[in-house]
Amino acid sequence: MKQTITKLVSRLNYYASSHHIWPEVDYELLDFKRRGMLSGKVLNACAGWRKLDHLVEGELVNQDIKWPEDQRTHIHVFSPIHQIPVQDNTFDMIVCLAVLEHVENPTEIVREFLRVLKPGGHCIASVPFLQP
Repeated sequence: MKQTITKLVSRLNYYASSHHIWPEVDYELLDFKRRGMLSGKVLNACAGWRKLDHLVEGELVNQDIKWPEDQRTHIHVFSPIHQIPVQDNTFDMIVCLAVLEHVENPTEIVREFLRVLKPGGHCIASVPFLQP
């Protein structure tokens, strides 16, 4: 009986892991990569633990806020998302996934994206419809 319970708990942990609940973002971005849009200088806005370096052909800049005991080493720019400390027209592409639904000032953030995005650049921004 104990072995059966152990196996059941193991399976539940496997299926409840973040990998199954929140799969990698690759499937959302592969079409953009195929079309060459994840190239040049790319901003991963509010990167969190998300790493896009394997999808970007060019320079990837990961931006996010810092918190106490922050262990992340892949963040290049620590700042609020509505005050990114770069010059105007810096990025060819901005990727912002599952962030805007958490902020109080989405209009201000979009305005900042327009400031740092090069003319003719692209922005991929998404918010979840249904989230586990």
